Amino acid sequence: MSLLSVLASCSLCVLAQTPPPAHSHGPIVHTLQQRKQILSAALKQFDQAVDLKDHAGPKARRLYRQALNRFDTLIREGVKNGHLYYDAANAHVRLGEIGRAIADYRRALRLLPGDQDVLRNLEFARSLCEIQIPPTPENAILHTILFWHFDTSRHSRIRVAVAAYTLFWLLLIARLFLRRRSAVLGWTATAVVVVALACGLSAGWDTWALSHHREGVVITDGAVLRKGNGEGYQPQLQRPLPQGVELQILEGRKDVENHLWYHVELRDGKDGWLRANQTEVI
Repeated sequence: MSLLSVLASCSLCVLAQTPPPAHSHGPIVHTLQQRKQILSAALKQFDQAVDLKDHAGPKARRLYRQALNRFDTLIREGVKNGHLYYDAANAHVRLGEIGRAIADYRRALRLLPGDQDVLRNLEFARSLCEIQIPPTPENAILHTILFWHFDTSRHSRIRVAVAAYTLFWLLLIARLFLRRRSAVLGWTATAVVVVALACGLSAGWDTWALSHHREGVVITDGAVLRKGNGEGYQPQLQRPLPQGVELQILEGRKDVENHLWYHVELRDGKDGWLRANQTEVI
């Protein structure tokens, strides 16, 4: 049995927890039973493609595409599940769509923080990018020191902050009832409140960052980073960016022809403008 088949049961559970709207005037929304059938068919098609001797040939690619279309149908209907994004990312990798794969792996990682399968496949997808852009030394050091902030989910840090804050007050109460003030309890309470503050501030920063900063991935080859928001501006780099390059989106602006452009910053600190249709927002 493949890994995707094992994950199917987890994904189906979440599908059952995401009921379609009772009244909708938009696109057709599938029932829970139909969603289960869509997911089951997608997983079956993916496994069939993997089992082919030529699993990179036309027949395999057709099966991967059909599976991906079904995964995307569920995602568009609002199913938020890390395993579903993981499945879609795997299909993107098989189809050579590295940028979209990285985007979906990162979405999966937000919902499944620390998941080793997602992390391994994300690093593999990143290794397929033709250009490896290292982070600035400052960002690399910051990521090393604050690994607990970058490698855990916002919800898990909120839970830790609440638990630590509760424990802090329990320790203070216990210390008040002791006849002799315990230095150990005092130091423990101090350490616990530091953890609560750190996790609370970290979660608060994430909440602010999500509303003020967006991240994205280049999804087309030959994306020219320009010095302004239009084709008439000179390239910012000597060579175009391949799909898979990750970046931060600073702002969006339209050109004279009403095409949207993103002002972006690469991991090494260089910035410029990319057409919005060359970038997928995570």
